[in-house]
Amino acid sequence: MIKLVFWVGCLFALLMLQYQIESTLNFITSNLIMLQNIEILDYIILACLCFIIYIIPCLLLFLFICACINILFLCPYHSITLTHKGVYIKYAPLFFPYYQYKFYAYGNFSFHSYFGGKIFWAVRVCDDISKNYKFFDFKHSHTIPFLEYVGMQYEQEIIRILREKTQEALKKQGKAEIYNVNDRIKNIQKG
Repeated sequence: MIKLVFWVGCLFALLMLQYQIESTLNFITSNLIMLQNIEILDYIILACLCFIIYIIPCLLLFLFICACINILFLCPYHSITLTHKGVYIKYAPLFFPYYQYKFYAYGNFSFHSYFGGKIFWAVRVCDDISKNYKFFDFKHSHTIPFLEYVGMQYEQEIIRILREKTQEALKKQGKAEIYNVNDRIKNIQKG
């Protein structure tokens, strides 16, 4: 039911945007026909107006539709797989309709779990344990949303296993005294 309401809202927004763009272009073209002497500057201004009024909203609408498709069809299949060597995370980036598979070896990454509601669970991963998660650092930090309740039921167990395996890996690397595992792998409570 939530998906149906969401898609109807998206369709309504799309129709309103299309009506606004169509009426604006009709106004511009009707005024353009009435003009007798059009200089090159007028063409440049008209091209800029068309770009601002038509192309930018279409690009934003395209990105919005890509994000909606990703959230509704791909996010429910994101997964975390724990192995004896590390963690495999399968996720789809927000504006791209395909999956990426990332591997993080134990002792080399930080992991923050965050609950955003009853059906939303986000995982923040930084691929360097010596750095903290940064929101706009797209090279090292990733936020992976999960839209299912099943993974959240095992969240405390996942964090416990990750802490144990990371502590073992840090001891093998000789870095156990440098990093506090409870700070690097934790559950962030909504505050």
